[in-house]
Amino acid sequence: KEAIRRIAQEIAVQKRLIELGMAQEGLTKYNFILTGNPGTGKSTVARIFGKIFKALGVTSTDKVTEKVPKDIIGLYLNESDKLMDAAITEAMGGVLFLDEADDLEPMDEAGRSTSSEGKKAVQTLMTRMENEAGKFVVVCAGYPKEMAAFMNSNPGLKRRFSHTIHIDDYTAEELLEIYERAAKAKKYNFSLADDTVRMKALNMFRNMVAMKDDKFGNAGEAVKKVAETKTHKL
Repeated sequence: KEAIRRIAQEIAVQKRLIELGMAQEGLTKYNFILTGNPGTGKSTVARIFGKIFKALGVTSTDKVTEKVPKDIIGLYLNESDKLMDAAITEAMGGVLFLDEADDLEPMDEAGRSTSSEGKKAVQTLMTRMENEAGKFVVVCAGYPKEMAAFMNSNPGLKRRFSHTIHIDDYTAEELLEIYERAAKAKKYNFSLADDTVRMKALNMFRNMVAMKDDKFGNAGEAVKKVAETKTHKL
């Protein structure tokens, strides 16, 4: 929310500068790198960007065209650039959301591309982002380390993104809120209004957060606990 508020303020300032003749319309482009660990809601956020950018006047439609690498990297030689081209055309006027974007062009330990087809797809993306800037918004999402390596391997690609938004892991208190909402959505009643029960649930999430690794599922872990709590004590 804080990041979107900052972006909205930037857009408002830019529009005002254009009105005052102090900036040229169309020079500021908005493309986003969205990072976060598993279960932090990257896909959910990207999917609502369409409505947000339409409301802010960045895009002409609220359409979000969602693709993953397997949709782009073709089985046949010289197919991937055409599939990327088609995805961009489909997204015109709205948002092209590339989830797990770092898998478009996998890198070896030395930072070299291991996929010629992926390289072609990324080059097509870069070319159209440059030639048709402002006509569509690109949101590339992935895990922090992987996305950093992907973007740093290609300075030209990195330059085309105006903002990076990172979604932090959830705190125990936030996981408890997700847990409660998921329970209510399924019409389960775990008596969470009872402070003793609620504190047990909070302590459960505190223990999970304290022991988490980089594969911790965040919101996914909270939702799984809803089903588990039906038949087990906290």
